[in-house]
Amino acid sequence: MNPKTSEFLRRFGSLIGLILLCIIIALMSDKFLSMKNLINVARQSSITALLALGVLLPILPAAPTCRSAPSRALPCVSWPTWWSR
Repeated sequence: MNPKTSEFLRRFGSLIGLILLCIIIALMSDKFLSMKNLINVARQSSITALLALGVLLPILPAAPTCRSAPSRALPCVSWPTWWSR
């Protein structure tokens, strides 16, 4: 395989696979690209995105130490569990 092709697939293979999967599912189901489903996906992913941003912001100013990493990771695990109740 060409080295450039190999590098391209290594970098973007997952994205290409995700796009192909979305196209196949959209062709198989008429509800996949519906507004209700898109709003549902946006609503569910927004919680995870906000949690990821909340974990990222304290890490940006300096490199995290091993002591502080677990205390930053715990809310990411416990918040969705608590929120879904």
